[in-house]
Amino acid sequence: MRKTIMYGILLALALFLLVMAFVPSIDDFALDNPLWNGMSLFKEYFGAQPITVSNVQNLRGGSILFIIGPSKNFTRGEASILANYVSRGGVLVVADDFGSANSLLKYMGLNIWINGSLLADPLFKYRSMYLPQVSVSVENTTLRIYYDYGSFIEAPSGGGKCIGYSSFFSYIDTNMNKKHDPDEPYGPFCTVYMRHIGKGTIYVISDSSILINSMINKGDNKAFIKEIISDNKVYVVTDKLFLSPYTILRNNLAYTVTLLLTTSLRYPVAIVLSITSYYAGKYFYNEITGRKTSSLEAKKIVEKIILQHPTWDPHVLQKLIEEVESDG
Repeated sequence: MRKTIMYGILLALALFLLVMAFVPSIDDFALDNPLWNGMSLFKEYFGAQPITVSNVQNLRGGSILFIIGPSKNFTRGEASILANYVSRGGVLVVADDFGSANSLLKYMGLNIWINGSLLADPLFKYRSMYLPQVSVSVENTTLRIYYDYGSFIEAPSGGGKCIGYSSFFSYIDTNMNKKHDPDEPYGPFCTVYMRHIGKGTIYVISDSSILINSMINKGDNKAFIKEIISDNKVYVVTDKLFLSPYTILRNNLAYTVTLLLTTSLRYPVAIVLSITSYYAGKYFYNEITGRKTSSLEAKKIVEKIILQHPTWDPHVLQKLIEEVESDG
């Protein structure tokens, strides 16, 4: 019975690890989420790696950092870390519409903010007026990107410039009734903002969805992202999103495995795994050969008992003896 319980625990642990390894997250903006709301294609195209805000201070030039659809407000300390990163030569991309990015923009002293009202365009669009087309000028090239329920940027001043605008036919659908009302302003509206800070650059995009799987290949979305990434190494901040318990557990497990395999810990881990494998193999070998031996011994005992009691059932006797021996 004890062995059965142990085998059951080992099997459950193996199944748990397999689920963690092969079943991805389904959270919004998760890098391993292959569904429409995930960013597995962004990770595949640009080799994006997850990072926390606290670890950004370890990054140097030659990197670009994405903050996409944050659902948690930023603190002054976090804003200071990100501002220092840009000043040192990093590139920061903030893509948000109705989230918490304004707290970051405020603490960084940019004097711009994402309005949060819904941008609509009944003429220049992809299938729906809430998927409006936006024109962005990058390196003297005009790209047409598509938003997905995005907003617009208010930038009264601040030393930067708008490099992306919606069309003259766009408007702000404040009541979301799918028609333009007299009190709803027409475009164009600022949708992409750029500013140089120190040695680096910050981009603000008033839509978090242009990078998700269902939108990244629409229009020039991918080309636009590729243009601002250039040759930089790509990182995505993941600790400003509300993640499901499954995703948190999976991320922690992946981080632990990475830590064990890529740091100096890999040497003691290799030793422990070698010793464990040796004893596990020895244990199972003894189990298999021991069962064969027990079966032969049980058969001999049964034959002796049958000689004395020919009316007894030999199959029942052998099974009984094997069970007694297996329980010790």
